Amino acid sequence: MKVAIVTTLIDAEQVTESFLNYHLGTGFDHIYLFFDDPADKTIPLIEGRKDVTVIPCNDALKKKWTGTNAFAQYGHLSPFLYTEPMARQILNMEIAREMAKENGIDWILHIDIDELFYSPYQSVKDHFHKLQSDNVVFQRYLNYEAVPEKEDISDYFREVTLFKKNPESYSSTDKANHEKYVNKDLFNYYKIGKMAARVNEIYLSGIHEFVFSKENIGKPIQFPPPSPEDPVILHYVCCGFEFFWKKYTTLGNFNPKAFGRHLHSVYEKVQTIITKQNDRELAKEFYRNNIMLPEQEIK
Repeated sequence: MKVAIVTTLIDAEQVTESFLNYHLGTGFDHIYLFFDDPADKTIPLIEGRKDVTVIPCNDALKKKWTGTNAFAQYGHLSPFLYTEPMARQILNMEIAREMAKENGIDWILHIDIDELFYSPYQSVKDHFHKLQSDNVVFQRYLNYEAVPEKEDISDYFREVTLFKKNPESYSSTDKANHEKYVNKDLFNYYKIGKMAARVNEIYLSGIHEFVFSKENIGKPIQFPPPSPEDPVILHYVCCGFEFFWKKYTTLGNFNPKAFGRHLHSVYEKVQTIITKQNDRELAKEFYRNNIMLPEQEIK
């Protein structure tokens, strides 16, 4: 049985080697990397690795997008192809699925370049063998959000060790205490987890979920409750001020609503600080108080 990862990335030269070595070293067989910038400096460093497929965002890839199920079924994607990374991620995932079929991959996981699949209680191979033997078609993994404890970080995979547990992991008492003592949401970013699925079962790809038949488009998936021993996704989002600054200056004067839907208010705050004012000092203050967290809040 073979298991693969698909990731869309840009400007991640400092962490890509750690991302690849960690996942290939823990039991994944192949990684499909879609580079948003076809001239990305990381490409020459990893080209030629037999366990990594490099796909640049060039005319050939853009042509393949138009032939995907997602392009045909999700009409709302077309206007956002060059303004929203999530639109490209959805299409890239479907192309990776077809490549995985050709390569004999059984399971595929869709995560970002700032995420790790962390399985402390069983090996990656044992985990997916168990899913296969139990006739499981897909599995969701809760994400934990990293809390960087300093501003200057080079490789967050090696330097960041503190995480907020997913809100679904908290008891009602824990949640009540958080609301009482901390006047903001537990996570700054997404908290609905990521998914792996059998390659042959996926009809439409997504970022956090997949669709498994045409009849299920638009219908919510019912997930089983998470087990404390399930693997989780470690999300190293914006770990290090320069990563934080680069993330939002790369996005530019972005729309804080994905595909017209409202996202978390942190996006709007960052947009005001960075893209409209281009104020590094104000952005650093926001980073310290919201991404790093004050010492008392960490306690």
